[in-house]
Amino acid sequence: MRQGLWNDHFREYLESCAEVLADGGIEHFYKNHVRTEYIQKYWDIRFEEYYQQITCPVLFLPSEEESKNPKIRHSLNYFVSLLDEYEVYQIEGSIHAYVWMQHPIESAGVVKVFLEQLQIKG
Repeated sequence: MRQGLWNDHFREYLESCAEVLADGGIEHFYKNHVRTEYIQKYWDIRFEEYYQQITCPVLFLPSEEESKNPKIRHSLNYFVSLLDEYEVYQIEGSIHAYVWMQHPIESAGVVKVFLEQLQIKG
């Protein structure tokens, strides 16, 4: 059964980023250590240099909203031009950063097919 954005995976994510306030309200936030770790890992990545070094096939799973954004599409087109072998697959109705939580079975299926195709080629 499709549950939209809400499912067990998304619930776990929200629980990891939510805090019950003294007045009974709920605040959603990224814990400081999570934000700091994210920034430390991704701040200095120059994707144009990163993708030039990749020698294995790459699977991109942009969300539907990302696929509709001209700037993101332009970047993705540039990045794939730096690769020898890649696949781009978009899951209908997906939202940036939540593709795996929204559609875990379909996402896993896409990866499985991608890997099986590599086995056939190899």
